[in-house]
Amino acid sequence: MYKGIVIGCGNIGALLEADEKRAKPRTHASALLGNPKTSLVALVDVNEESLKKAKAFFPDTPAYTDLQKCLAEIRPDIAIVATDSANHASIIGQCAESGVPMIIGEKPLAHTMSDARNISAVLKKHGTTFVLNYQRRLFPLFREVREMIRRGSLGAIQQVTCYYSNGAHNNAGHTIDALLFLLGERIVAVHGVLNRRNVTHPDNDPNIDGILITESGITITLQSFDQRYFGIHEICIFGAQSAALLHEYGYALNIVPLKHSDITGLLQFSYADAQSKHDVRSMTTDALTEVIAVYEEKREPRTGINNGMETLAVLEALSASVRQNGARVTVEYTV
Repeated sequence: MYKGIVIGCGNIGALLEADEKRAKPRTHASALLGNPKTSLVALVDVNEESLKKAKAFFPDTPAYTDLQKCLAEIRPDIAIVATDSANHASIIGQCAESGVPMIIGEKPLAHTMSDARNISAVLKKHGTTFVLNYQRRLFPLFREVREMIRRGSLGAIQQVTCYYSNGAHNNAGHTIDALLFLLGERIVAVHGVLNRRNVTHPDNDPNIDGILITESGITITLQSFDQRYFGIHEICIFGAQSAALLHEYGYALNIVPLKHSDITGLLQFSYADAQSKHDVRSMTTDALTEVIAVYEEKREPRTGINNGMETLAVLEALSASVRQNGARVTVEYTV
């Protein structure tokens, strides 16, 4: 039984237990409680009000405002870091230095690429097992689409269109990481513009619309929406033979075939003949299962430091393009 702690008792850490519509387990805390190999042994947050709210859902779990005291007294096997990204480097560093063998990090990996490099160095120094919760890499529907693209089942990719809401680093990062995974190639250049109409986003994380170019020349459009009206996370991949539409936050997949059009000599997508699959999943449980498997099997994680740094590099390039009024910016990778 691995002892687990949750550092950061905000929404994904603990408070989304109140959301009855979410798939269980709803939070990292309840994922630790629900996994047969783990136990929830501590909640950690510098904000006492957040701890109080979290304790209402997990009343039997000890609470700490001092991380170092928790690490010394509990000596956890798993630390889940669900704080603001600006604190990730410091907290992950403290956990690794204290000898925690397994760490799960919430997205994005870090606030800056400099912080990401520091995280990478400390994890390597201590041999810490690390999984980043870009969970779409672990979703079966996304893995199915990746394999279809690899086999050429969709035909040559013609174009990709993506939609997201609620902040570039917060949610477009999920989209970008999923694209890197699905297409199996890097994004090499971007154009980004600030969407001033879509005002719902975390502080200092505005919505950015963009055009992304991959190594093989695939054009990807990235479009943001205002979450006051609806939330969205969709990736539409159009191939020369069929299209793959990942929607409903990644819980649904439509494979859309082509048919002869009413216009002579043209084909068109037949949405009425689409094959549909649904797989509603927890946003936390797969990362926990993955970190334990990586630790026990001594293998590389399916989502971890490398793809986290690649995604951050694309996000930083988009932000740089915004500062340059939409100019083309080359993505600078460090891994």
